[in-house]
Amino acid sequence: MCTIRGLWILNVSINIQPTFLFTKRFATVEKRFKIREANKYVPIPSDIELLPLFLEQLHQLESSIFEYILPSGTSLGSASGTRSKWTTLNYPIFSLLNSSIYPFVYIFKDNYFFIVLPSIEAETKKVPIEEQLEIVMSIELLNDLFIKQTLSLDPEHLLLSINSMIPFGRPFEVNYEKLKYFLEEGIPSKVSPVISKNRPNWKYQLYQGKQSIDLILFEQLKVVIHNNQLLIKGAARIECKAKLEDVTGFSFDLLESKESKMKSEIFILPSEPQVIMTDISGGKKFSTIPPLTVFNICSFNINDYYPAPIVGNYIVQENNKLFTITINLQLSSNVRNEFEFCNVLIPFVNKGIINSFDFDVSSGSVSLESNKHALKWTIGTKFPYSSRELYEVTLQTVITFSNDSILIGDPFLVDGNCFIELFFKINNYSISGITIDPKSINLTNQSKCNLNIQQSIIPNEYLIWNQSGDARINIELEKQLQNLKDNYTI
Repeated sequence: MCTIRGLWILNVSINIQPTFLFTKRFATVEKRFKIREANKYVPIPSDIELLPLFLEQLHQLESSIFEYILPSGTSLGSASGTRSKWTTLNYPIFSLLNSSIYPFVYIFKDNYFFIVLPSIEAETKKVPIEEQLEIVMSIELLNDLFIKQTLSLDPEHLLLSINSMIPFGRPFEVNYEKLKYFLEEGIPSKVSPVISKNRPNWKYQLYQGKQSIDLILFEQLKVVIHNNQLLIKGAARIECKAKLEDVTGFSFDLLESKESKMKSEIFILPSEPQVIMTDISGGKKFSTIPPLTVFNICSFNINDYYPAPIVGNYIVQENNKLFTITINLQLSSNVRNEFEFCNVLIPFVNKGIINSFDFDVSSGSVSLESNKHALKWTIGTKFPYSSRELYEVTLQTVITFSNDSILIGDPFLVDGNCFIELFFKINNYSISGITIDPKSINLTNQSKCNLNIQQSIIPNEYLIWNQSGDARINIELEKQLQNLKDNYTI
């Protein structure tokens, strides 16, 4: 077991007097070391005494660095420190006071020396340096803290970081992403309404409340509908936000249901480096040690054909500068009639500003957007059941435009080439047949947490083009259409 007697960060920036940015001594380690060494024990000098000792040794070891960073006339003092016999081996190590205090292990980065003093047992001193576990672990500790993770050098943040990562002088396995999160988002309060009885006093609460895992499966659709033809492409991602302690990780299974209409193999790629994916019967297993921030666990394509959740048509007619618009939208029979929201944007980029509009809708309301070049139809959370025994909504509106303030933009959107775009969210529903198995979720330390699993369908781009105009078709969707054996008609 590696323990640390002390840690120092020495600032040797250009044209300033060298000084300690941060120091930390671990009394519990020092007390055990003193008992073990008995009459051979030599205490660590004070920081005032250490500064010239460090500078003298580091100047000998890193003369090329000090040649550029020390201001002219800087005195290194007449400290009685001695150069370590180990330095000829090119290890970042030195000793002080005739090797009575050793080994000081250091690294240099961005005009800072990061120095630690590990506690070395008597038996270890007889082992060659390159085989001494304490020295190797000290070098790895410094690399982890200040090279790989690039911790903030703010003194207050450093104190919290060191207390979390080296409690009582013993390096502790820490989720660095979580540590960075609360340093960036704000230092949490030491007082929390819910604190575990087993939580040590040195350990900071990264969040308030109970442990929790939120998993959301988003299925995103890119849809083009024009003249009773439908082109559709789907993809999905699993989004995670977990409030778990320290290095607590979890795993879960992603399964394909027996009722799934998918005929081809699902193509899955982990989207984060901290995610491990393995094959299981009927799906995939994912394991991760999550950060506190929201992140994507994985993404996959939906590689088969399926009906769109909403189909419809869009008709624009012009008569004596009056534009009559008719929109009909129908909910597919296999889709739950429950939206979190459902809106339709009706843009007119090749016209002037909208002077006036009269509308008649079967559900919802219509409003003018702030740029006065588009209407917004707010449908609501449900489609009404019509006399045709369908869940459908209709809109009819008559619009007049001014002759100025025409938007300059897409040259394709002229004459009858126009579209409407749908924005909606359907919760607790899946078109892919892929599900997260709630019974499969397992925490590595067997602790308990609140679990929230959601599945939602949202459009990535959901367009219905004017029947009397042309439609611009995404190349990927066009390729998909060519691969389909049978066109789906509305």
